[in-house]
Formats: sequence, C-alpha cells, structure tokens
Amino acid sequence: MTALFKPALPLLALLSLSCSDDQGATICDPGTTQPCACPGGAMGAQACEKDGKSWGVCYGCPSPDDAGADGVTIADAAPPDGPGGCTKAADLLDPGACGAGKACSIVGSDGTLGCAVPGTTAFHQPCSDLSACVAGSGCLGASMSSLTCLPFCERGGVDTCPAGSACTGVFQTLAGEIGLCMPKATCDIVTGTGCSGTLGCYVGDSDGNPVCVAAGTTTEGASCKVSNDCLPGLVCSKSVCRKLCHDSGVCTSPTTCQGVGIVFSAAPTVGICLP
Repeated sequence: MTALFKPALPLLALLSLSCSDDQGATICDPGTTQPCACPGGAMGAQACEKDGKSWGVCYGCPSPDDAGADGVTIADAAPPDGPGGCTKAADLLDPGACGAGKACSIVGSDGTLGCAVPGTTAFHQPCSDLSACVAGSGCLGASMSSLTCLPFCERGGVDTCPAGSACTGVFQTLAGEIGLCMPKATCDIVTGTGCSGTLGCYVGDSDGNPVCVAAGTTTEGASCKVSNDCLPGLVCSKSVCRKLCHDSGVCTSPTTCQGVGIVFSAAPTVGICLP
C-alpha cells in the first residue's frame, strides 16, 4: 500500500552557500550561524553543520505560498532561533537535540528545521503559527482554518502518540519525512464520507484506521502516488487508485473484492477491488 499523504510543501530552490574543503578540513564552528540569501533576495541565516565542514540550508526565508500540495498546511513561519543539533527529521523526536530551553522544531514555512524556544499550546489544540506549539509538535493541519499542534512520531516505530490519535500523518521537511499523530476519525473509509467540509475519509495506516484529510480527485484505475491523490472511498494500491469494498457488489468488472478480513486489521470487513 502506498503512503497516505501527498508530498508535503514543495522544496524551494534554495540558493546554496555551502562549501567544503577537498582535504576534509573544517571551515566553521559547529552550530555557529551566518547570514545567507533567500530566493527572491531576502536575507536568512544558515548554521554550520555538526562536522564543521559545510554550512546548512538557508532558513527563516519567506515562503511564496503557505499552503502545502498534500492537504497538510503549515502555519506562518516562526522566528528561527538558530539550529544546533537539529539537522534531520529524526531530531524532531529527540528532546536532547538542542540546548537547554530549546527544542528541534519546524521553523520555516518551507519545512526548514532549527532549534527554537517551544511554545505553550498543547498537543492537538488550535494554533496559528509555528512558535505556538509545545516541544515535539508542529502547527499543521488539513487547511489554514484547521491548524492544530500535531505531535511528531516515527511511522512504523513504537507508538508514542497521545490517546485518541495515531501516527497516520506525514510531513516532508527539508531534512526528510516525519510522521504526525493525527486524531483518530470515525468516518467511513469505504464511502469516503463522515468528514467535515472538503475533507475526505481515507485509510490512514496499514491497519486501516480512518483519517480525515484533504480530498483528491483521481478516479478509480488511474495512477497515484498516495491515497488522497484519489477520490474519497479509494485507496492508492501499487500506484493505482482502487475502490474499497465490503463485497464484490460494488466492484467494477473485472475487479473483485479481495482481502476482506486480511488486508486491514482495524477494518476487518473491508477489502480492495482488485483485478
């Protein structure tokens, strides 16, 4: 099965000021910062990497668009406080990645990571900007009107999500992919209904737990990368949008309803229409 969410915010074409010495000599002190040019001419900052051999990406840059391409929207950028040990997505899960009083966070609306003073807004509570959330979470959502502090998690790893949520979301930072603890939904994955507004109900994880996310428009049988590329009620299986089913009565010939009681442990009556 293909991952649920579309790729998160598109990576910006960052102007790279990094360099390295062919002999492997250090060029900067790890954790120190220097000014850098953002796309469009604005100024940001970049930090020396842990090995001292190169400068990192330019962070704190204004974003040309604050809406993600995947139905996961990121809040306005928080004022960065300079990255230290926060250089990869996994550092978002490490409470010791940054110095005292700081946490590894998403600090830019382009998905840039950095060490910042955490906010006070609790998990799954409404938020308006990236500086609002407590450590271990980011101000994200299906739209700008539904931003909440979503806890970070490791997809496929130990379940660390708060009660009532599951690690079914994905966000693509500039340093890699990070899982998100999404509230468990009670919507119908077969009909795709039960979510508010323009959201659709989709299979949220390999167990078949439902989740409400931005609805796609790709029809049955067409190619896909992730499940919410497809219309609600479909799932992206082996890069093709396939209809979910309880029995073969809803499947279009030559497909039949397969895998009922096998494919989804959390939805044992649901299968997939496959040829």
